[in-house]
Amino acid sequence: MLKKKLDVKLNLIDFLLILVTMYTIAPIVSRFISSTFTTYAYMLMLVFAFGLILLRNGNKSLNECMLLLIPFFCWKALQLLLTSDLILWGYGILLDCIFVVAGYYVVKYCKETKAGFWSILIIAICIITLATTIIGCIQYPEAARILASVDSNQDIAVKYDWLNIGGYNFVYIIVLLHPFLILAYKRGKLPLIWALLGSCCVLLLSVFSEYTTALLLTLITCILYFFRKEFKARGLFLLVLAVVLLVFLFSDYFSEFLNKLADVVGSESIEHRLRALAGGRVGIENSEDNRIELYENSLKTFFQNPIFGSSFNGGGGIGGHSFVLDFMAQYGCIGLFVIVQMYYTIYKSFFSVYRKEKEFGYILWILLQTLILSIINTGMWLSVLTLFAPIFLKSLYAKEEEE
Repeated sequence: MLKKKLDVKLNLIDFLLILVTMYTIAPIVSRFISSTFTTYAYMLMLVFAFGLILLRNGNKSLNECMLLLIPFFCWKALQLLLTSDLILWGYGILLDCIFVVAGYYVVKYCKETKAGFWSILIIAICIITLATTIIGCIQYPEAARILASVDSNQDIAVKYDWLNIGGYNFVYIIVLLHPFLILAYKRGKLPLIWALLGSCCVLLLSVFSEYTTALLLTLITCILYFFRKEFKARGLFLLVLAVVLLVFLFSDYFSEFLNKLADVVGSESIEHRLRALAGGRVGIENSEDNRIELYENSLKTFFQNPIFGSSFNGGGGIGGHSFVLDFMAQYGCIGLFVIVQMYYTIYKSFFSVYRKEKEFGYILWILLQTLILSIINTGMWLSVLTLFAPIFLKSLYAKEEEE
């Protein structure tokens, strides 16, 4: 059966997408390509992949894919207003939109057997990088956080890349893919012991990388183990509403939980942030990492320039710590409309096909947690939403005869 499952024929598009996957997940691969072949060579490979996928199956395929890309092109077109480097802007289009185009290819033309192959490949690369990241963070405790800083020492960053230590991007890719462990268990595709072991590894990664938001999202996802297999969208929204109400009504108990978690987490950085959260707004405002002020700066700028945002005034006045709020501040209601269209397109093209499944609540949590992360942090995580998630979903919901 395993031989049958792995007996797939790979074409040129598949090999290019293997390169994209490895470049995205494994820092050592991205460092090797940028150092040996240069980033421009990688851009050329992306252009080649774009062309092959867009031209697949003629005009119908091309038209469908171009319609899918419209909101994402609008997103990039707005960014052109505030960029001074056209090459970097063009690279940004390729780097983000390749995931959307690749996801279209997976949904439309990738068979279940090939999706199974892709799933195994992604899992293998994730496991390798997760192991090297945990080992690296034990040896260099602040490595992941240094890699997340835009002004980090380049020599140190290069060293960590060669050690295959994942930074901000990798850690959150793993955290956002974590619900698939639970979904695979609920679907009977993965034994409970392996799912729990995987969750423990994600938890260790969150702690050793010292990302507080990653730790909290991991813990929230682990709650899903206690729900039954039949978990619809309604159940997810009721759960979210219940959690919000409980935190609001029992804020003292929630603060006590955060303080106890801070006592045992073993990371000074996470401990500081958890204690700040435990103190509520006052605690956060008195901490060194006051994100409330950053979010409020973006919201104030948005309401001061609600139509076009601050883009015609140089793009200033943003907090710089929220993809959604910062984009609204920069481009106003026009930017908000583009963001809504992008998420609607993602839901419609990659998630809605599973809405009648009994486990759709687990699937929807993958999209919802990514949206939450984009509100409180930077990045849209198109690699997860439009490529990795469709691959795993197609593999998990393969027809019985294909299995």
